[in-house]
Amino acid sequence: MKRRILAIGLVLFLIAVLAGCGSAAQDSATGLETVADADGVALTVTSQPVTIQVNTSGSTGLSGVAVSYLDGYWKGLGTTNSGGTVNANLPSGTWQFKAEYGGTSTQHTQNITSNPTVTFYTSEAKVVVKKHDNNPLSGVAISYMAGYYRGIGNTDGTGTASTEVFPGTYTFKADYGGTSATQDVAVPGDGKTAAQTITATFNPTKVTLYYAGTKQYFAGYWRGFTSTIILFPGTYSFKFGNYQTNIAVSGCSMSKVVNTLILKDHNGNPLSGGAARGGFGSNYGTWFVSGSTDANGVLLDIRDVGSQPTNMSYEMRYNGTTQVKTQDVSVNSVFQFQTILLTLRLETCGGTPLNGGNPRFGAGSTYTTSWFPGGLTGSSATGETAAEFFPGTYSFEMLYQATAEAKVSVVIPNANTKLTWQTTKVTLQYSGSISYGGGTGDSTWFTKPSMELLPGTYKFNFRGAGRMDLTLSACEFTRSAFALKLIDSGGSGITGGTGQYYDGGWQSIPGSTGSDGILLHAIPGLKNTLSFRMTHAGASQEKSQNIATNSIVVFQTKLVTFKLLDSNNNAITGAGTQYYAGGWKTFGGGNTTATMELLPLSYSFRASYAGASQEKSQNVGTNPLVQFQTTLVTMKLLHSDNATALSAGAQYYAGGWNTFGTSNTTATMELLPVSYSFRVSYAGASKEKSQNVGSDAVVVFQTGQVHSDSGKCTQYYASGWKAFTQDMELLPVSYAFRFSDFPETSYAIVAATTNHIH
Repeated sequence: MKRRILAIGLVLFLIAVLAGCGSAAQDSATGLETVADADGVALTVTSQPVTIQVNTSGSTGLSGVAVSYLDGYWKGLGTTNSGGTVNANLPSGTWQFKAEYGGTSTQHTQNITSNPTVTFYTSEAKVVVKKHDNNPLSGVAISYMAGYYRGIGNTDGTGTASTEVFPGTYTFKADYGGTSATQDVAVPGDGKTAAQTITATFNPTKVTLYYAGTKQYFAGYWRGFTSTIILFPGTYSFKFGNYQTNIAVSGCSMSKVVNTLILKDHNGNPLSGGAARGGFGSNYGTWFVSGSTDANGVLLDIRDVGSQPTNMSYEMRYNGTTQVKTQDVSVNSVFQFQTILLTLRLETCGGTPLNGGNPRFGAGSTYTTSWFPGGLTGSSATGETAAEFFPGTYSFEMLYQATAEAKVSVVIPNANTKLTWQTTKVTLQYSGSISYGGGTGDSTWFTKPSMELLPGTYKFNFRGAGRMDLTLSACEFTRSAFALKLIDSGGSGITGGTGQYYDGGWQSIPGSTGSDGILLHAIPGLKNTLSFRMTHAGASQEKSQNIATNSIVVFQTKLVTFKLLDSNNNAITGAGTQYYAGGWKTFGGGNTTATMELLPLSYSFRASYAGASQEKSQNVGTNPLVQFQTTLVTMKLLHSDNATALSAGAQYYAGGWNTFGTSNTTATMELLPVSYSFRVSYAGASKEKSQNVGSDAVVVFQTGQVHSDSGKCTQYYASGWKAFTQDMELLPVSYAFRFSDFPETSYAIVAATTNHIH
């Protein structure tokens, strides 16, 4: 305790002396130090020798180590000699010592009274650099951070460089070829005892870059290299020819092929935005190249390979078009692509440019893939649009005013090209509004009288008249459109009507009226008044009309009624009905009473009833009721007295002999008022006569009285021999008679009076 108090007092005293408060001197022979206080009173302090020994990790003395001790502040005791030793005299007691070497240091506290030798140990920090194949790499500059990076030399043939440092954690750096790597290394030991050796290993990357041209990388400055270099991992800027990019270096080794893709326009100026894909040999679809050509038109493709490739292929895509290049990259790593300027022009047939055309295109025979990248015509020049294209075979479609025209499988050569579309001046005359385009002709309105439209076949809707396809061609297309409309008496359309118009002769209109009754047609030129003909149900009606002011020519039928009345004006059903129009045709349902829509013209009509027919002509435009009427016909057989009616068989001829009435006289029957043949059958004989019942409706037959003057007539022949009675009534025809007194047959003609036979 007293020694410690003395030591503390000594320290304070020395501080005072150093501050100018006193003085001190040491006797080198005795080791005692004389100290004078402020008042000049001398004090004596005990001192002893001390040895500071600094050894390497191999326990050999390390020279050049700065040694100090803490006495209020660190006071230097000197630098170790070749044996690693510093000798000094210090007051007895416990002191804190520090050894410094190469920017590293260590400390420890020791009582020099009991142990006057203070020993420090450094540790060996060994750095080994090995290549990808585990072989050493010499010539690598090694340093470590101790206030600044302190070099310890280059790696030797074993790839090793080492240094002695006091224990601690340090950052070691390896520099090679302008590149470097760092590693934090914990150097073991406590600085008091023999320490260990620590080994830090650095593994640079073997970088192989195949590029048929100059290659450089930046490490402080641009450094050229051949195919293979050794670099520490990191991201570096590389130049391949004049083109620069960054490449991340990592791993044990890396091998890449580098190709430069250059895209230029038709003038040789760089084009940005080109996309590419590539592959080995002739296959260019193996991978997509990342990114796109930059403002300089450059796109670098850096691809992992095992060995240097020869033939490689790339496809460059720009504006939806492509070009493929295949070449030996061991000879030439630069793939040059150049577009041509493709111009699309829209103009009239006279050459006047038209803006607003909207083209699209596709490869081969397909033209609907993409819109043309140049935009609408007028974008690059009046009536024109232009874009950079690769040569090839393409199809194009120009759209303008809802019309379109395609150019299919056009070969675009390796030269600037212009494709031109010419429109047709379309003039349409129609009194109503017109629309056109699309599947129904309703896409857009037609601006009358004329529009410039692209050639082709389009559907036009002549509002109120219907739709039709028109094929536009040549420089000018002029048409007058009109419609024939056939409607019935109620205003509804009638199907099947056919039409004609007169223009230098009667011209037939294709087709027939539809369910709406319309037959639409367009004829070349601009027309005013024309004659038209509508044919319906075999008949035709004509009319003239100015189609410039009214383009719909209406024909309307009449509802015609066909009747057969009896003599009492009652309707008779079942009578056959016909009318004549280029031949006899069935009217309506074919039987009375019937109706039918007919053009308002004169026709012949025929009524067929009871086997007979009657005809009449009538203009149904003024009277649509066609009426026939029968006559009540009476058929009689009268006695020769001209008063007594006899019962006899009654027939009339109408396509054959038919029963009249109830078949026996006296009979009545409704017949058409025409001429008939009538037959009466009586007493085995028949008598016929013809009579027009329209003028005389009573058909009268009369018998004659036959008297045998001899009284000996026994028979007469009428469909067989029949018995004769005196004064019997017979029809006035020729008969054969037999007499009892005369062997031969006699003949006589009976008249409708009293007849005498012998």
